[in-house]
Amino acid sequence: MDNYDDNLSASPWYYNKDIKQVIIADGATTIGEYAFIFCTNLTSVNLPNSVTTIGNEAFNQCKALTSINTPNSLTTIGNKAFRDCKALTSINLPNSVTTIGDEAFDGCTALTSINIPDGVTKIGYRTFRECSALTSINIPNSVTTIGIGAFSLCTALTSINIPNSVTTIGEYAFGECETLTSINIPNGVTTIPKQAFYHCYALASINLPNGVTTIGNEAFCDCGIKSIEIPNSVTTIGNWAFEKCRYLTSINIPNNVTTIGEEAFAECSKLKQVDIPNSTTTLRKGLLKDCSYLESVRIHKDVVKIEESVFDGCTNLKNISCEAITPPTCGTNAFRYVDKSNCKVYVPKASIDTYKVANEWKDFSYIETTGITNNVYNKAELVDVYTIDGTKRLTKASKEEMKGLPKGVYIVNGKKLVIK
Repeated sequence: MDNYDDNLSASPWYYNKDIKQVIIADGATTIGEYAFIFCTNLTSVNLPNSVTTIGNEAFNQCKALTSINTPNSLTTIGNKAFRDCKALTSINLPNSVTTIGDEAFDGCTALTSINIPDGVTKIGYRTFRECSALTSINIPNSVTTIGIGAFSLCTALTSINIPNSVTTIGEYAFGECETLTSINIPNGVTTIPKQAFYHCYALASINLPNGVTTIGNEAFCDCGIKSIEIPNSVTTIGNWAFEKCRYLTSINIPNNVTTIGEEAFAECSKLKQVDIPNSTTTLRKGLLKDCSYLESVRIHKDVVKIEESVFDGCTNLKNISCEAITPPTCGTNAFRYVDKSNCKVYVPKASIDTYKVANEWKDFSYIETTGITNNVYNKAELVDVYTIDGTKRLTKASKEEMKGLPKGVYIVNGKKLVIK
């Protein structure tokens, strides 16, 4: 069968509403590009065992198509081949298939199941986008790449197993998969890209492998995550990466993180405590804006700048421990709506007077210093520190890091540590 170009009228079957069934004669090897595009009343297609290729957009917009047999000779499904075939409920792809094109099944809203053959190495751009009836899918070990938007808007997808062969996940790959509750990230993945899990409301937890170095912009924005352990390999957390994760109660930011983007944790309304790592020198605009449950923040000694609106709307903030000798410069509204009459600021002893006259800092009524009052923690090793209610406060903390803790009672090595 001939290919047809994007001059759609060149196809003799273009927009033919009278065609309801297509039977391809034996011996045909290719279903031509654009061959049956917009045959909106086509319900079934029978392909012979000689067909190896379904061309680009061959059945695009065949909205009534409910069934098609795919012969064992088939190797290639072209771009947009079945796009918006909204009545197609299932399709069985033979093991001979090695290529599934971009947007091949985009908008197949009735598709409940599909198998991906073992020879496929890439799930392309929007390949299964808006397959809104698809509840699960198995990705074979041959796949190395999941493309941009590959499974986005698959609103019924609850779980997916990504094999260890995958090394690349594209932007928005699982964006707006609203019922996705669990997913594994393979060890070979180094970047969680922009909007990878954007608006995955039901995603309560996720494990990131130790090789991940970058969490992109909006990667987990508006997710249902309650807690997440960021591996030590991460160096960059992008803008809005965890914005509106309204169930997030705790997060550990490792010391290798040098960049935390704007509003990275904004509107995480249940987040209670944040420890800014010593590798970060600037707190970016709106970093913790409207974290209304936030009670305690620790700012390490190397922070030199707090940009505008970083703590804007943190109305429950009670303790700020800032270890910087020189007060970090503060942007407009850096502490707007923080209760400065009751929130206590703990700073190095030699810097108290400097903080009391520094812009923004001078508005706090209580600026004090801290000190460790017992020797429970007097060893060289690094240890985890917990609050009295069992929440992890610091991970692998040194003695110097302990000195910056706000006043209170902590658990270290199974014993109480009192800081006054």
